[in-house]
Amino acid sequence: MTMSTIPKSILENLLNRLGFDATVEETPMDDGSLLNVNTEDDPGRLIGRQGPYAQ
Repeated sequence: MTMSTIPKSILENLLNRLGFDATVEETPMDDGSLLNVNTEDDPGRLIGRQGPYAQ
């Protein structure tokens, strides 16, 4: 496991332990990585009540 895959693995593990059936896509960026979560579950469970205001 390389250093760049550690955040993706941690996020996948966390989501799995929370009961989400989700996959995480990693996109390299100039200043790090972008982790995009894809799930068939209700995304509101991840976003929360203030979801429309999430940045």
